[in-house]
Amino acid sequence: MRLGETRKSADRFHWQHLLAWLGGILCAMVPFIGYWEIGAMHIPIRHGAGHFGFNLLTAASLCILGGVGCGSWWMFCKWLLGDRDLPLTLMSVLLFILGGVGHVLSNNGGIEKQHESHYFWVLGGILFLGLAVAIFGRSDHRRQLVGFVRWSAQRKRCNGVFFLILLIVLIASNLIFVLGMDSSWPEKVSALLGRIFTCGVLVGLSYLLSELSMRTAPKLFRWSIWLLVSLIPLIVIADQWMGNALGRRLIEFINGLTASGEFSPVVELAASGLDVGPVGAIFLFLGVLAGSLGVAWGAWALSKRWDLKLSVGKVVTITILSWLGVVAEQGIGSKWKSTRAWQSEHKLFDL
Repeated sequence: MRLGETRKSADRFHWQHLLAWLGGILCAMVPFIGYWEIGAMHIPIRHGAGHFGFNLLTAASLCILGGVGCGSWWMFCKWLLGDRDLPLTLMSVLLFILGGVGHVLSNNGGIEKQHESHYFWVLGGILFLGLAVAIFGRSDHRRQLVGFVRWSAQRKRCNGVFFLILLIVLIASNLIFVLGMDSSWPEKVSALLGRIFTCGVLVGLSYLLSELSMRTAPKLFRWSIWLLVSLIPLIVIADQWMGNALGRRLIEFINGLTASGEFSPVVELAASGLDVGPVGAIFLFLGVLAGSLGVAWGAWALSKRWDLKLSVGKVVTITILSWLGVVAEQGIGSKWKSTRAWQSEHKLFDL
């Protein structure tokens, strides 16, 4: 059940929600599709050949930003308006049309540089107008916002087993690196403790981001969130294995898929020692995807069986405490660790 919803209406599908959610994703992706540049330094949002991995990360981040932002906007406005949501329906349709028009323009010459900011002014205008209509036209003037503290304390069933697996995988990956450091055992233990806290922060943020994405996505499309989340443990394992066995990090491999200017996974797999051919590459990709989703589904089944529940507030608290642990370990470690160990740790983990 989401913030501001009753149990009865919490899990209904609304096509207006879908339009707003998709519209937000489409609008957020317009700068990426159109190769926009940011600021006076002209920093590109989308890179050229040889940066496929970075482009995937950018595209995924923009999709999450657009989906969460506009999904939250629709949910809040819908909660205020109740059944009198005709204005919200019109705003959702306009949002979807704006995203579609942006993509059409981006694929046919692009939006002119001087008009790029105008596009987001229009987007902001639609969102602001929807909020204004919802606030001043709300169905119950006595309606009060549900206290955030009370809402965040509500314990929800979650895929706790999956995030526990993710935590174990991250710690194991960091342990392998720490054991290879040229340091004394006390320095290694201290470094490992800091990495455990760091893993706690990463897992906490992953949980919060996945929950936020799930709660703001339309009912029938929440599976798409786990399509991405389920890949995280496998990405960590693959990166570790490729670094040790092949001498190439996963991001280097993915970037290389477009190094020639064309998408060439078969060539990159062969260069990494996996000469499987085109058909084998397809089956390998499908197998990885199916395996990741299978692990996530199995973890969810166990979590449901064991009735694992967490509150947003508790996860936020754990994440903050883990971050404080990272800061404390770094601060204390700088006082007693040798310069060699300190530099080795910072170089190894890009601190």
